[in-house]
Amino acid sequence: MTSDAGTAPPPPAAGEAATFEAFSRAVQARFDAVVAADGHLFEVDAPDLGPLFLEHLPAERRPYHTCSCCLTFLRRFGSLVTVTKNGGIASALWSPDTVPDLYRPAVTAMMGAVTGAPIRSAFLASGETWGRPTAGGFPHFSLAVPETRRYGGIVVTARQAMAARREDFRTLSHALDVFDRRVVAQALTLLRAEALYRSEKVIGPAEFLLRLHDEVPRKAGPKRDAILWRAVANAPPGFCTPRGGMIGTLLADIAEGRDFATVKARFAAKMHPLAYQRPQAAPRAGTIAQAERLFAQLGLEPALRRRYAHLDEIPTIWRPRHGAAPAEATASHTASGILGGLKARQAAVPEAVLDMPAQTVTWSKFARDVLPDAQRMWVFTAERMTFCGLVTAVDPDAPPLLQWDRPEARNPVSWYIYVNGSTPTRWRLPEGAWVPVTGATLLPVLWSGADRYRHHRTGAVLILDGAQDDAASGLCLFPEFLRSDLHGVRAVIEAYSKAHRIEGVEEGTANGLLVGQDGDHRIRVESAIGTATYRIDRWE
Repeated sequence: MTSDAGTAPPPPAAGEAATFEAFSRAVQARFDAVVAADGHLFEVDAPDLGPLFLEHLPAERRPYHTCSCCLTFLRRFGSLVTVTKNGGIASALWSPDTVPDLYRPAVTAMMGAVTGAPIRSAFLASGETWGRPTAGGFPHFSLAVPETRRYGGIVVTARQAMAARREDFRTLSHALDVFDRRVVAQALTLLRAEALYRSEKVIGPAEFLLRLHDEVPRKAGPKRDAILWRAVANAPPGFCTPRGGMIGTLLADIAEGRDFATVKARFAAKMHPLAYQRPQAAPRAGTIAQAERLFAQLGLEPALRRRYAHLDEIPTIWRPRHGAAPAEATASHTASGILGGLKARQAAVPEAVLDMPAQTVTWSKFARDVLPDAQRMWVFTAERMTFCGLVTAVDPDAPPLLQWDRPEARNPVSWYIYVNGSTPTRWRLPEGAWVPVTGATLLPVLWSGADRYRHHRTGAVLILDGAQDDAASGLCLFPEFLRSDLHGVRAVIEAYSKAHRIEGVEEGTANGLLVGQDGDHRIRVESAIGTATYRIDRWE
């Protein structure tokens, strides 16, 4: 440390520099342990800690510690805290048990001031180091910040993001006051019973609100605020603003006493895939210009090129285990090119044992009890089904565009289906035939775990041999798939998506049938002990 005066600081007492460095190491260790255990940081409305720090040092040592670098650090970072699940507040930096004796009174005083103050905001800051480790030949307070705690946003600054978190806190607190627990519980009951169309889109926010009603004290006070701040910091995008989303519409209808038929109809109309989060008008010129600047800033232009995925580049939960290659069991596909009018011979499909009726099962039961022993599988193609295309980035190194595609865990694969299903012939498949399954995978949002993106639909894709979409239009970059920081330019991205096409139709080998929610799909399975037919009608 050094003084602000133009003259040299008073000489340190014997070993004082080493003592201060030991103190700094203790502060760093405390910070490392806190962020490793909890992660999210908050700042409290505590008084300036600089005078408090100096006041509790021996008088003869105060001049040496009167330092602009260290006092600035205390003012900016000294009031950081974490919040426990039950609303307890702990200092992120100060623990008197681990510091040298010289600093213990000051640390005790600062810890008391910090833990007794109300939370002012969630805290976000960029940079590998907070503070100045050295200046003027002296050590100063500083923190080496792990990458997980550095703010990495590009579209908005850390201060803007903190302001947004403060607004989230205000709107979430208000929503808990407006929608009582009874209303939220009724909404969640409807959603869990799948009584409402596309309920998976809002079941997450509903569970979030009900959990908060159970965890947050009804009486206003520091503990209530602390639990709410922790919830804000951990919530997925959109969960803290229920009144501005579809869950708010549902809660308002229930609170107003509307009958179930009306609630269901209004919810279905707003959740229609062609309306939900979809811009209803062409983007304005100003929005287009904003999007161009944003994409240039983020380097996202390469991510806009999309192609059909290949089977060998997606994680599968099942592949055929029969000795014959799947291609040898191809159904009667229509050939392309100059022989387009001819049909290939349909390979034999094993009959089910004794023509036993198909067993109706959920996907969960099918995956648990049938898939592990399945050697080969076929899907019976009906007149209209939920055929699905898997699409990925042309450039694998393009920056993430999708919510579930993260720099540390890349996953640029998305999917699309048609609102009312599509015909087999649209996908170059025969109708009324058993088509070989070449693999099975979960929807891309489930590849990193079922809970992280549960506001999207759940489902599995049975990859079908030869399935290729003959008439796909657009890139299928739907607004609900995009990163949250692109929300403001979603109309531009949708317009761009409609004006361009997915590449690599002929090379796409990861298309198939989406199962688990819609439809009644017949699957024939061959195992070592025989062949059986199943109907998959829902997820679980």
